[in-house]
Amino acid sequence: IAEYGLSDKVKILGFKTNIEDYLNAMDIMVFPSLYEGVPNVVVEFPDALAEFQGVWTSYLSSKLKYPEMSVLAQEEGEIYVNFVVERDGSVSDVKILNKNSPSRLQKEAMRVVKSSPKWKPGVVKGEYVRSLMTVKVNFELE
Repeated sequence: IAEYGLSDKVKILGFKTNIEDYLNAMDIMVFPSLYEGVPNVVVEFPDALAEFQGVWTSYLSSKLKYPEMSVLAQEEGEIYVNFVVERDGSVSDVKILNKNSPSRLQKEAMRVVKSSPKWKPGVVKGEYVRSLMTVKVNFELE
């Protein structure tokens, strides 16, 4: 860590069982190893964050389908979707963070994120890395 000048950016936390609490508090989680494996470093500010290729709100507007039963039930809400942007830009490990939101809205938000086109991956020291992202999907009735 010191060799790469990251001492002020990396914290070794030891064994933790409440990982979700830490993930919810972070902006991004990076898997910097050149080899597959478990995450071993958490970077709050990598050299470059993963980016959606295009305009995220335009993508949502064109792909999001408000569930019919949610319209009838007058369900609205903000769904926070957490996922990994892989080194090749694909999306994996999609999860809902606010599980107390309406399940139909959760399902639609997950569908749209899972079907998103490839992202530009995050970068650390010039290398593409796996990075954890969170997006908000709004469902609002007119």
